[in-house]
Amino acid sequence: MYSEFKMASSSQKVVLITGTATGIGFTTAVKFAGAPGKKYKVYATMRNMNEKKGDLEKAAGKLLNDTLFIRELDVSDEASRVKCVQAILEEDKRIDILINNAVVSHMGVFEELKLEEDGLKNFQINYFGPFRLMQLVVPGMKKRKSGRILNLSSIGSLLPCPFTDLYIHPKLALEGASESAAAYLRPFNVWVSVVHLGAVKTPRAEQVVAAYGQYKDAFLKPDFIKDEEVQKLYAKQMTTMMDLFTHDTCQTTDEVAQFLLDTAEVKKPVLYYQSSEFARKVAEQKYVDPTGEKAIKLYEAGVLSLVK
Repeated sequence: MYSEFKMASSSQKVVLITGTATGIGFTTAVKFAGAPGKKYKVYATMRNMNEKKGDLEKAAGKLLNDTLFIRELDVSDEASRVKCVQAILEEDKRIDILINNAVVSHMGVFEELKLEEDGLKNFQINYFGPFRLMQLVVPGMKKRKSGRILNLSSIGSLLPCPFTDLYIHPKLALEGASESAAAYLRPFNVWVSVVHLGAVKTPRAEQVVAAYGQYKDAFLKPDFIKDEEVQKLYAKQMTTMMDLFTHDTCQTTDEVAQFLLDTAEVKKPVLYYQSSEFARKVAEQKYVDPTGEKAIKLYEAGVLSLVK
């Protein structure tokens, strides 16, 4: 099917990673592919091959078409999902590890969100896509009695995060699906985990922080918010987010990629992981209080109050 076809050896783990055009997925693909002993054969997937493929090819260097193979995948499109998974199964007969990383974000005011437009797009990429990919890889994993699924989420799912509803809601849905799948699949030695990430210094995040520094007023008072009280709440949320991306708790993509690699190699993994000590502190506020009030108070105080 592909000129660079090279079947994985019996000792290699076949890894499918979504959203590898940039950021966390990009670095994670190279990290897994570069693991000692050629332990992993990585399928790094992306939607826009024409614009983004070259960057990953350059970063991969000698790993390209040896332990790292770039494939097209639009996680929001069913035909693309099926085609990608089937092609890998035809080449290597298995997928050992699935890392659902691809994501799209969105900012908006709760009562003005357009569910049939932005809502559908966000759920397609952040929930339905990852869910269907799990469904597509699970039959083979169950049959072999071996498999690993990592679904990336955010600390935004652990505490109130107004104005990011259409990013967080699908993440919460994916966490629910992960919980159900984890319990169902463990008897088959298939392990599903959710990884809560804090702020990460991706290229996109760095661009936003730079623009915020240059156009702060425009960021804090966007034209799409007319209500003065709502605008104040939005400014507070944006200030907190920008503070997170400039704080020393913000992780690099390499740190996250290494965490994912280490987590993938755990023999009997748990359901929930946090990629940093800071993210773990946020999770503790969520899970020790069944009323949810600690999470709301943490939002009101600012999440960085945990480390001040």
